[in-house]
Amino acid sequence: MKWWAKLGIGLGLGFVAFKLLTKVKSLQQVSASMETDVHARVHSIDFKRVLISLDIVLKNPGAEQLSIKYPFIKVGHKLRTADGKEQIKTIASSEMKNEDVMLLPYQQTEIKDLRIPVSYINMGSLAPIFLKKLKDKNVKIELLATIISTVKTDLGTFPFTETKDISL
Repeated sequence: MKWWAKLGIGLGLGFVAFKLLTKVKSLQQVSASMETDVHARVHSIDFKRVLISLDIVLKNPGAEQLSIKYPFIKVGHKLRTADGKEQIKTIASSEMKNEDVMLLPYQQTEIKDLRIPVSYINMGSLAPIFLKKLKDKNVKIELLATIISTVKTDLGTFPFTETKDISL
């Protein structure tokens, strides 16, 4: 094979490798820049369950339009295990929806009033605190909301997971 053919093949392979590395770097930047805010409140309390209402703000500070699958939310609380380690116990989760949410460049999108029922059985040690909240609205309940979704861009698709502290 002539030297110029080898040079052409080498340059072509180098260009493909450069494009792949650029794509991976861009995906990492999009994932790192996307932000969420979660605001929670108790919608209702009855003898079977507590209904939590969440407002989620999805922020896109980048120049690229994003499409995100409707987020799946897990609500949990921190537990300390016998060996002193901290773990999150899930007490409820949202319904799955096969919908896309568009995030325009440099804008935010809000998903309002996403309701998650929490049964007293799943609460375990938190049930007395929720019952105390029935009597006193000033009682604060500290929980965690884990947002799980898939982000689609022109560059590809990647998973998105973020955990936020919420207070009821």
